[in-house]
Amino acid sequence: MFMISFFDTIQLFVHLTAVFYILNSKPHFDLPDYLIGAVMNASWVSMLILSIFLNLNRLISIVFHFKSNRIFSPFTMKIYFSIILVIWCIVCFLNSVGYSRMVYLLPAYTWHYAVSRISANPLSAFLRTASANISLVDVLFSLFAHVSIFSYIYFKAALLSRKELILTIQVVCVSVFHVIGYLTWEYFPIPWDLPIGVFIGHVVWMVWNSINPMLYVLINPSV
Repeated sequence: MFMISFFDTIQLFVHLTAVFYILNSKPHFDLPDYLIGAVMNASWVSMLILSIFLNLNRLISIVFHFKSNRIFSPFTMKIYFSIILVIWCIVCFLNSVGYSRMVYLLPAYTWHYAVSRISANPLSAFLRTASANISLVDVLFSLFAHVSIFSYIYFKAALLSRKELILTIQVVCVSVFHVIGYLTWEYFPIPWDLPIGVFIGHVVWMVWNSINPMLYVLINPSV
């Protein structure tokens, strides 16, 4: 949960740069802007992968609890997180050198993939498609994992420890907001040409990024 909160917090700080772009009233396509977009995209992809991993952790820890200690031992967790950090570095690097560009576009007032000098490169198309598809996988696997978890609890009359129950509730809440965010951005007819549409789109994305850090702090007051 901490790692997801970490990448979410990075994205929230990147969102603050939008204030500069809006006040400046013109798009920026310089190296600093590409680097900011690279951090945004890398953190977004890493957060989604971690979300999938967290749902997998809940599924195995509850439904297949007899295998949990072996799959999620302290050693294997270090390996998993190291892989995530490597993915973050790779995505950030590829965005920084131009294989894929994410910038804050005006007057759309949203982060979008922009055309780069090597946008025709197959790797660029792969990065853009993968970023979108990972979000869909996160939503679908989240639904599958929680249906399986609650079915197991209901039919097996399983009792969770207080720690497991709190963590599971936290993951469910985060997953619900991920589903809402995905459905809103992909299917809800947001009127981007109106101020209310821009407001709705920004609020949904920022809540999508902030719900996990907020829950982490609320449920873990010692943080």
